[in-house]
Amino acid sequence: MLYGPLIVVEPGARFDPAQDHIVVLSRGGPGVSEGPVLLNGTVKPPALHWRTGQRYRLRFINIAAFDGIGVALRRSATQLQWRAVAKDGAELPPVHAVMQEGRQGTLPGETLDFEYQPTEAGNLQLEVSNRRLQMKVVQQIEVR
Repeated sequence: MLYGPLIVVEPGARFDPAQDHIVVLSRGGPGVSEGPVLLNGTVKPPALHWRTGQRYRLRFINIAAFDGIGVALRRSATQLQWRAVAKDGAELPPVHAVMQEGRQGTLPGETLDFEYQPTEAGNLQLEVSNRRLQMKVVQQIEVR
């Protein structure tokens, strides 16, 4: 690969696509204001299926040419908490790998990793948005 592995995992651990999710953030148009915000190349991403008690890792890769794109993890109107674990392919030191509000802005070319462990069944929403253009894409996450 040109830029190295897409997912950073702990030494000795293996990439597991059921738990390690790559989320590519982009735009669907050629210019600054054309085209929608895309989550993995679509405005209608398929639902994810997670289990309570299982830890999930989300790697956000912003490949938009012009835009910062926001990401957020919610349960209805409630903002959830996640743990920052890596930036641009490098694990964060323990002092920075902390629980924080589950929303983050990303800039073009930036890669950010977060972990989340659901504690109860229900529906979550992974929101990808551009406030300037008032665009949003939502991926449903069903937790059992």
